[in-house]
Amino acid sequence: MQHLNAVYRRILLGSALALMPLVAAQAASGGEGEQDGEQTLLTEEEQARYERRMRQTLSEWRERVESATEAGSERAEELTEAGRRELNAVWDDAREDWRKLEEATGEAWQDSRRTFEQSMQALEKRWDALNSDDEGS
Repeated sequence: MQHLNAVYRRILLGSALALMPLVAAQAASGGEGEQDGEQTLLTEEEQARYERRMRQTLSEWRERVESATEAGSERAEELTEAGRRELNAVWDDAREDWRKLEEATGEAWQDSRRTFEQSMQALEKRWDALNSDDEGS
């Protein structure tokens, strides 16, 4: 359990560090450049950097979800069947939204990114809920 918590902290830190340069780049632009409503459109280079970072984040999440749901693993023994199904469902949603993001271009990319980030937040929230349920047991 402590190992998973250490991995979890590393993933959260990595996710935060991956997003920081993008937020800083948008803030530094001072709102210049193309606007999509209230959001500055990222350049192709910024999109590519974001996608590289998110691929790494997804890889870490894949390892984490697989270790938590793999039959016979210590973590899987701690999860209920419903917990495994819920975790797999939000993980599947995040992967599907990632696939859509990879295929999107232009303004659709921004919308897909927002949807993907919401899916990742739902995954983190579900993971946190499952971990807090375990700690309370």
